[in-house]
Amino acid sequence: MRVALLLITCLAVISAAAEPLASRGMLVDRSIRYVNEDVITLGDVIERVQARRGPAPTSIDETVAIYREALDELTGDALLVQFAEEKQVQIDRADISLMVLDQARAGNRQLSLDEQGRARRRLERREKMNAALSFFDGRVPQVSPAQALVSYQERLVEFRRPARARILQIAFRASDPAEGEAIAAAATDLFRMAQEVPDEAIAALVAPRLEALLAATGDDRSRMLGEFTKELADLAADATTSVKGKRLREDAIALRARLATLRSPEQAETALNALREELAGKDVEAFKERARALSQGPRVQDGGDLGWIEPGYFTPALDAAVFATQSGALTPVFWSQGLVCLVFVQERQEAAQRSFSEVSGEVEAKLRKQRQDQVRKRAIEILRSRAMIHDLADLPSLIRS
Repeated sequence: MRVALLLITCLAVISAAAEPLASRGMLVDRSIRYVNEDVITLGDVIERVQARRGPAPTSIDETVAIYREALDELTGDALLVQFAEEKQVQIDRADISLMVLDQARAGNRQLSLDEQGRARRRLERREKMNAALSFFDGRVPQVSPAQALVSYQERLVEFRRPARARILQIAFRASDPAEGEAIAAAATDLFRMAQEVPDEAIAALVAPRLEALLAATGDDRSRMLGEFTKELADLAADATTSVKGKRLREDAIALRARLATLRSPEQAETALNALREELAGKDVEAFKERARALSQGPRVQDGGDLGWIEPGYFTPALDAAVFATQSGALTPVFWSQGLVCLVFVQERQEAAQRSFSEVSGEVEAKLRKQRQDQVRKRAIEILRSRAMIHDLADLPSLIRS
């Protein structure tokens, strides 16, 4: 009964291919492989699978392959550790303890004694494996400059630098219809309150408009209210004498600022084209000044400076405009993600091939990693050929059943 319960628990854990396994747990661990005198358990395999990076498996075949790979990795690790112990490799435990504490400090973590113990054991095991691999290092040729050059030539496409541009952007947003309705309502309230203020300067603005406003509708009414709001905001500070009049003028100033941002898509595009004409032939500082004052796009506080970009950083519309414009020039006005945009291309660099001298470090690092993998593979092949490895359970069958 206990064995049956164990099997049901284990199968439930490993049958869900894309689900994290630790969240489900196991009642009892199970030995699945002997490697000489060491035992690899199902829990060991599950822990190794959980530590892997990459997308979750989407099929039972992918799950089987991942678990089989994890079991083989653990087998190789066990063989390397055994070989290091056979050669009586000595690991400096004091250094290991310092490494654990340094890693904890670097990660701003406080480790319990149990956590420190587990971390020390992991590091000791890793150092033993590295020491074991050093015995097999001479069986794989070292990376040569000629090999690095050949690798570079085979990977030319990978080392091609894409085009780049340093850009600044001014963007206008078409107003939300609800914002237009809110501003219209506020302007109507402003005119109504202005009729009640005992202030000659304000009365002089209200009287000529009253009958026309009462008769107007739609866009005409909105236009007339907008003109009234701007004229009231433009009054000199000492033109209004009453407290209510001064407060109403302040309200008009705030509403005028909101009116300045109220644009239909056509008005936004027209306004930005007019700004483009104003900025044509001017330098980057002039563009930044207008961006800080007017832009509704990103990085306004930095004058719309978006820094260096490459194709694909933003939208295809922006790429098409920017990479067809010369350094020091303005793009045509274009639409992107609901904003009408104008871009100053401060500097442009065409796509180019990175030289071998520029990327030799990257090439050699990858070749060294490949060589390390080859050393490990060769070492494990040799160690497996003389090891006693016995499977106690067929892992693929457990997963598939």
